[in-house]
Amino acid sequence: AALEDPMMTFGQGLPRPTAVTPTAAPAAVPAMVGPGPVAKAAEAAYAAVRKSRAPAVGTPELWHAVHVGDEITIARLIHQQLCNGLQRDASGHSVLWHAIAFGHGGIAKRMLERFPVGSE
Repeated sequence: AALEDPMMTFGQGLPRPTAVTPTAAPAAVPAMVGPGPVAKAAEAAYAAVRKSRAPAVGTPELWHAVHVGDEITIARLIHQQLCNGLQRDASGHSVLWHAIAFGHGGIAKRMLERFPVGSE
């Protein structure tokens, strides 16, 4: 018996997709009265990052230094405005989070002293 080509039989027996045509205009999105305090604080925080030289995601040098506990490099990056309390890695974790997770209390303390909670 001849073998069937799997690419030729793939999808056979399944309904064909159909185009969906909207029957009515989408409902209007209600306008916000104004940003709340959380939105205002977030915007202020991100404005501070935009003004600083620090990239929002941090550099490989920064993440390596926090992982190995290199306090001197972290201090230098803070001084050069290449490290701040708002930077996040690809997973959304901050420098403070990494310092705590990897047991580097000195870096965690430095980050909290230099970038207190609620500061820009």
